[in-house]
Amino acid sequence: MRIAAIRRPERERIISDPGSCLRSKRFRMERFPFNPHHHPEIELTLIERGSGVRSVGMASEAYGPGDVVLVGGDVPHTWSSPAGQPGGAQSVVIQFPAGLLGDVPEARRLDEILVRARLGLAGPPAAAALVTAIHDAVDPLQRLARLLEAVAAAAAWR
Repeated sequence: MRIAAIRRPERERIISDPGSCLRSKRFRMERFPFNPHHHPEIELTLIERGSGVRSVGMASEAYGPGDVVLVGGDVPHTWSSPAGQPGGAQSVVIQFPAGLLGDVPEARRLDEILVRARLGLAGPPAAAALVTAIHDAVDPLQRLARLLEAVAAAAAWR
C-alpha cells in the first residue's frame, strides 16, 4: 500500500468570469491530480467522469460520477484519481465569494449553510442538475439565480 505524502495546501487565486460575481469552469483531463489547495471563495463541484478520493478539510471519501460537494471558503480540498481511468476525468466547478449577498437578512441563512460547508456538504444525485444549470446558463442574472437555488438546496445536504 502506497501512502501519499503530506503536502501543505496551496492558496489558489480565483478570478471571476467577466461581468459576474462567480466563476464557472469545466475541467477535462486524464485524471484529477492530488493537488490540495484552498481559496476564500466557496466552491460547488460536480464530478461528471472519473473516480477516486475526495479530501475536504480533514475528511476523505471515495467519489465517482454524480458526486456533488459544497466546500466552504479557505477549506483545503482536492479530488484525486489514479492514472488510466477509461474516459478520463471531468468536473464542473462553480466558485463564488462568501459575502455574495452582503448584509441582507437572507444572508444569515446562507452563512449557516456555509459554516456547515467547512466540512464539505455532499449533495444527492439530483444536485448534479443544479450545478450543470449554473454552468450552462448564459445570462449572468440567470446564473446567479440558479446558484442561489443550489445553495438553498444545500441546506438539506449532509
